[in-house]
Amino acid sequence: MADWIARIALAVVWTAAAAGCGPGGPGPDYATQGRPIFYGAPDQDPAHTAVVALTEGPGFGYYCTGTLIAPEAVLTAAHCLDWVQVESTQVFFGDDVSTGVGSYRQVAAGAVHPDYLPGELGADIAVLNLAEPAPAGVSPIPALPAAQGLTQADVGRMLRFSGFGRDENGDEGEKLVVQQALADVCPGPADCGQTVARAFTYSQAGGGPCSGDSGGPAFIDRGAQEYVAGVTSYGDRDCVEYGVSTSVHAYAAFIDDQIGVALPEQCDNRVDDDGDGLVDCADPDCVGQPACETPSEQCSNWQDDDGDGLVDCADPDCRQHVGCSVGTVEICANMVDDDGDMLTDCDDPDCAIYAVCQPDAPVLKGGCSSAGGGSSPLPALLVLAILLRGRRRGAGRL
Repeated sequence: MADWIARIALAVVWTAAAAGCGPGGPGPDYATQGRPIFYGAPDQDPAHTAVVALTEGPGFGYYCTGTLIAPEAVLTAAHCLDWVQVESTQVFFGDDVSTGVGSYRQVAAGAVHPDYLPGELGADIAVLNLAEPAPAGVSPIPALPAAQGLTQADVGRMLRFSGFGRDENGDEGEKLVVQQALADVCPGPADCGQTVARAFTYSQAGGGPCSGDSGGPAFIDRGAQEYVAGVTSYGDRDCVEYGVSTSVHAYAAFIDDQIGVALPEQCDNRVDDDGDGLVDCADPDCVGQPACETPSEQCSNWQDDDGDGLVDCADPDCRQHVGCSVGTVEICANMVDDDGDMLTDCDDPDCAIYAVCQPDAPVLKGGCSSAGGGSSPLPALLVLAILLRGRRRGAGRL
């Protein structure tokens, strides 16, 4: 780990990765820029026709890799565009750029992340906009959205790296793929023992990206969907120890802005995320979202669950609840809310007509009247009659 930190601090890796990025004509210099696939295999996955090479046109070689993430947008590394005229760039669709057998598309414009600084390691991500759609049959592979971003729970999952870079034999130009396990996720600058935020790391023991693979994808599966989770950025000089890719999900807003995708409305953050003037649950985009569903009234918990000012059986939502159905009787002298309307004994209007609840009714203490000094017990039959004649909830009142 200490050796890794020292390498980064000395920018040895970046110097190797940036070789060929300086001014100069097309040709072998460009082929040495970025990072290649060591110990990979030909990438014959039909979906990976979306993996492209960045070139200056037929016959001029290549200098980086990228991925089609929208019909007219390619995701790549920001350092791939250092000292490059974006308008002179063409994107190659095919299996081997050295043969030229494939299709080229002109780049109309490009944008690097505003936090990126040439020669530094952070925010190493860029989007190229094509002048025309990709060839027929080539489908974009979407960028990993923020909501499905990498976390420490993904550590150990296999990632697939693809690119046109130099292999362990010195050959280059053929699209290769290799798998490596995600080693660590680095959301902040103090994470992973390095200075780069919003990135992730992986071992290169047994293979991985190297020169020419810069900007290429690290693919991950979320369910049945394959996503671009990372953009190859840098690693050790010899491509045998470790590699670092930019975390795509951490730059979702930047990517969406470049490909013209509006941010979705987040339904519980009090922010107008999609800029339509409607916030959270007031936005139709949030209909049916859990954060915007009105809670139902729980009919026996003494709380106003749905916020309508009516509690339990007093809420019409509870009419069919077994504890609130017509027929439940309030017993007017047992200190229990028998009919579930939050009103007990004489506090319940159902008991208003009974003598025990009249203003001048004697107050019973220990079964004896408190009126006068004598003992005049309430006749047992009268008490029994009062208890048995409590009105049903919902019955007509006098």
